[in-house]
Amino acid sequence: MRLVKYMRDLWTALLVAVGVVALTRGTSLGAGVPKGKGITVPGPPGAHQSRWRNPDAFADELARLGVQWCALPGEHFSGQSRAPESWYDANLKAYGEALRKRGIAVSIFGYVYPGDGEMRDGNRQPTVERQMSRLLRSARLAGASNIRFNCESQWRAPRGSARFEVYSEIARAMVAEAKAAGYTTTCSSYGGGPRFFSNDFPWEAWATCDNGSPQLYSQEGREAREARRESWRSAGFRELDPTVGLGDAEPEQMLEEAQDTPYDNNLAFWSWYLIDRDDPMREAYGRVRVPPGGQAVIQENA
Repeated sequence: MRLVKYMRDLWTALLVAVGVVALTRGTSLGAGVPKGKGITVPGPPGAHQSRWRNPDAFADELARLGVQWCALPGEHFSGQSRAPESWYDANLKAYGEALRKRGIAVSIFGYVYPGDGEMRDGNRQPTVERQMSRLLRSARLAGASNIRFNCESQWRAPRGSARFEVYSEIARAMVAEAKAAGYTTTCSSYGGGPRFFSNDFPWEAWATCDNGSPQLYSQEGREAREARRESWRSAGFRELDPTVGLGDAEPEQMLEEAQDTPYDNNLAFWSWYLIDRDDPMREAYGRVRVPPGGQAVIQENA
């Protein structure tokens, strides 16, 4: 199988990188994984409101809202990127600089696939080598300290099959390459984990990331969200920092979920496009504070 050979070659090339991980772990470009209140930007910040096409205006708004870290879009090869490759090269540096000047740490967020250039659903999948090359370039341009791998159904394969083993190797190789380049790593994926989503997913391989970010929905109750966190822990994730606000949450739902969702280092909010949809949602988000200690605080309206 071509994919097996491809991954064996890639894994061999990464053996040196794996050896470097022990040296780079804890001494990456940033001081560990992001801390505090974060926001994920799945595409260009100004995709819906032109005023955010100005990096300084965008960074000022995030600072006003109390954001401590921001996951900018790396080129992630899906329709949600909403921009050609040239956008990333032309804009990531300016957005990253504007955020860092205001004390906001920068991550790079990218959808990743276990592809080797094959056709799937009428589209040619990007090779793993190309995906990592573009993600690492995006991280360098933005001055990021962390890479967030978003992994979805493309990674599913029957557990125990040859393809499952290959996909597991791919995941470990991607994480190892990012760490060897000096970045901390986060896996963001289905909130259910192996107990509620699927065991035919290389959870254990992605658990080699520094932390996991289960995607939780505001419509779920507190007990359901806690069960999903435990599901992720069962796969080997040592630190969990959930992504909240999914499912077209309303402001009060988002606030309740944020306050009721424990974290180890940070809370990520999905996404800038949701937060920026109207003034009530944006101002509700501005009330959230994510201090050390694992429980968000909701400030009263001014």
